[in-house]
Amino acid sequence: MPVTNYYTIDGQMVGYKDAGGRKDFLTDALGSVTAEIDQTCAKTFDGRYKPYGGDLTTTGTRGKYGWIGSWGYRETGLSASSHYVRARHYSKTSGNWTTVDRLWPSEPTYSYVTNRIVSVADPSGLAPCSDPDPCRDCDCQAVRKLTGAESIEGLVGCCKGKVFGCGAIYKGVGGLERYQKCADAHENDHVKYCNKYPGACKCSSDSGCGRQTFKPGNAGNDSECRAFGVQIRCMAGFTKPKVCDNVNSIGCRLVKLQCKYLLGVDPYGELGLLKCKPDPDVLKFCNSIGIFSP
Repeated sequence: MPVTNYYTIDGQMVGYKDAGGRKDFLTDALGSVTAEIDQTCAKTFDGRYKPYGGDLTTTGTRGKYGWIGSWGYRETGLSASSHYVRARHYSKTSGNWTTVDRLWPSEPTYSYVTNRIVSVADPSGLAPCSDPDPCRDCDCQAVRKLTGAESIEGLVGCCKGKVFGCGAIYKGVGGLERYQKCADAHENDHVKYCNKYPGACKCSSDSGCGRQTFKPGNAGNDSECRAFGVQIRCMAGFTKPKVCDNVNSIGCRLVKLQCKYLLGVDPYGELGLLKCKPDPDVLKFCNSIGIFSP
């Protein structure tokens, strides 16, 4: 009787070997086998799938594992129970399980992954897994959407230990576009602080995408003082025209506001009063531009 051996990494199938030789899988983000490659690097199968498991396009011949096949969804060839998934069978026709979940009522009776078909799989046949990579789509845009932050607001995003800066977006804010790298430098300095002192920072989500904040104590104050110093130094360092050559420019008004924050003034009640010890060069610059003048 012919024997087929399957190769896995951390529980996910990556290929197999049978009488015809070895084939390696190429998969999509959900784990569906989109191609099989032989040992000459020739593609012997190429395919795409409909959301609930039907074939959309196929070229060549695949083995028993196609839609979410790398996680063990085995095709049966039957229309009413098209896939065997360990604890029970699934029907691509109805988009549901064919038998009641043994974990009912903790899990729905027949519903497949509660209709989260593009991001979640259920390799056990009993309960959906979380997205195998919850950080895959976690970026600045996602964090702003999750937190309701406006584009002009700088923040730090986080996901399962990964920390990244999201500078205030100055595009479209007349006169500020040239200082975009300074806004990015502000948030990236927060990232450096959190990487250096991970115990001082926390993510708003333990399991997925969120916003990085600071734990109670002096960490928030210390990191904010550092970051404002970095941004002010960046804005002051531009060649002509200098940021405050025109005291009425939006850039000059912005850097004056940052100097006020750095010196413990919060005119809009946004940050609270910081207690900073500014770098002498930064302090000299702030004093030179008349921060308390109109």
